[in-house]
Amino acid sequence: MKLARFAIIKFDDARSQNLLAKSIIAHEYPFNNVDHLFTKDYLHSMWSAHHIPCRTSITKMCMDIYEDYKRNLYDLFATAFVKLCFTMDKWTSSPQNKSYLCISTHFIDELWSLKKKIN
Repeated sequence: MKLARFAIIKFDDARSQNLLAKSIIAHEYPFNNVDHLFTKDYLHSMWSAHHIPCRTSITKMCMDIYEDYKRNLYDLFATAFVKLCFTMDKWTSSPQNKSYLCISTHFIDELWSLKKKIN
């Protein structure tokens, strides 16, 4: 008879909330997705003590992630000894009639590897 081995897993609420914010960013979910009943049920089913942030808190978390990403890009471009190529793409969403602008940066690093960053 084999005995089951169980690992003790420490739940990290801050890490979980950060991953939730990154998921919202990556999948372009609306910020109020965290207020949906089934989203809350799903998250509570994973860990009942999980603190689900409200829409305002998740918006701030996403903006903090954006600011960190932007700061890292500035640091990368400030220290890189390369020429940068910027490409801009503008589009308008039909249902909301909102305009968006995406700026992509392409460059070759010191190891001759092509890199692309979306600003």
